Amino acid sequence: MPTGLAKPLVESLLHEVVCEESDIDDLVGAPAGGALGYDRAVTDAIAGDDADPRPEPGTVDPARVTAADPEWAGGGRGSGS
Repeated sequence: MPTGLAKPLVESLLHEVVCEESDIDDLVGAPAGGALGYDRAVTDAIAGDDADPRPEPGTVDPARVTAADPEWAGGGRGSGS
């Protein structure tokens, strides 16, 4: 990772971020089953792609992460499918 990208990301860890709003739900709808909690999100991330295999593009809602997306883009679990 380039230093110019890594340094600002690491420095941003100094700032506590607490999300108390869910305005995005008004735009895209709430995820099926509700938002994932921290523990579940970390568990799924560690499990990797086997926890929630990504579907092929064109087979699901375009807003969902698919097999065409890079691994760092995240998983599809809890994103409405």
